[in-house]
Amino acid sequence: MKQIHGPLMVGSSGEDVKTLQATLNQVVPAKHLVVDGQLGMRTEAAVREFQRLRNLRCDGIVGPRTAAALGLSYIATAPVQSVTEIRRRHLRAVADPDELQEADRALAAAGVDEEAGIALAISATLISCHRTIYRRLHRMVKNTVAVPKQGQIRMSGLLATACTQAISMVSTLGAAPAGCGPLIASSAACWPPALTACAAELGASGAPADQQLGAKFRVFSLRFGEAGYWTGVKAVILLRGSGEQFDAALPGIMTKLLGTLRW
Repeated sequence: MKQIHGPLMVGSSGEDVKTLQATLNQVVPAKHLVVDGQLGMRTEAAVREFQRLRNLRCDGIVGPRTAAALGLSYIATAPVQSVTEIRRRHLRAVADPDELQEADRALAAAGVDEEAGIALAISATLISCHRTIYRRLHRMVKNTVAVPKQGQIRMSGLLATACTQAISMVSTLGAAPAGCGPLIASSAACWPPALTACAAELGASGAPADQQLGAKFRVFSLRFGEAGYWTGVKAVILLRGSGEQFDAALPGIMTKLLGTLRW
């Protein structure tokens, strides 16, 4: 039995991809793939077609299940991402360009695989959201005009604590998805106290730019209640098997939470 090291996805290259392409040419002959060792869009389309034929998750990623269906021996070298649409397409629409690579790594580090199911995919998305929220807020705090260094450190500490608390909550979602709605709302509720405290610190500054940022933080704080409730409801609907493709639905969850920071 031929062997591959995976997961293999768009951007993968090497001998494992050549083995995959040669195998796909045998089982999906209409594709006529060039065996060049580069997993591009044509090879991904062939993987998706094969997954559709075998009733596998149609994500274009060759993980253990897809490899077994292809008759290939699979050796795991990393977690298999089951949220490709976020990583490869949708995340680009909601993340700042300088945050994209970090957000990709955050999703990968969450260990979501093709067998883990929707709960872990939602958890990975929320973890990535909270980390991105922290990065954006921390960048704003570092760019204040007249706030003393100690004040910046205090605000950064408040934001870091809020982020840690939020991530701690949603990281348990995969193990206990039943109560995910309140759990997600509670994770969003970790931010308003920190934002309010930061707004007070910024309001005490004599610089108009800092005071304006304080006003922004107060608005951001008010938005998290609605965002947390909406995100929790959306997650419950997905977990109940609404029939919606969760790879397409997860970016909506991400957009809603990150949208709290739009001015």
